[in-house]
Amino acid sequence: MRSRECRPEPSGRRGALHRRQAWTPPVDIEQHAGQMHIRTDLPGVSKQDVQIEILRDQLIIEGERRAGAGGQQTARHRAECNYGHFYRVITLPAGVDPDSAQASMHDGVLDVSFRMAAAPGTVRRLDIQGG
Repeated sequence: MRSRECRPEPSGRRGALHRRQAWTPPVDIEQHAGQMHIRTDLPGVSKQDVQIEILRDQLIIEGERRAGAGGQQTARHRAECNYGHFYRVITLPAGVDPDSAQASMHDGVLDVSFRMAAAPGTVRRLDIQGG
């Protein structure tokens, strides 16, 4: 089975996009103050060109970075930046509440945040109520 066939297709609209070559944007995953933050560097990408989906325990980030200066042809002397379709699947760690997901984008950085549930195995003492 080829890797393209192993990718989840949550919305059924991905056929043509999956056949194109995709680049993978870098991510940072951090946890602090009861929140999980997944930050993705997407310089030059507008929020209208990004789709975010959550499927079971996976965060899927997909979109496109457009090349060129307004459709003008240019003679490239060096091309180190990735353009075109991008696709990234991140498995969410245990304890993430997928229903709490929020996304924001500032200065080319996409930030998807989640609330964290209590860590598995955490001891919680209960007070006994009543007489």
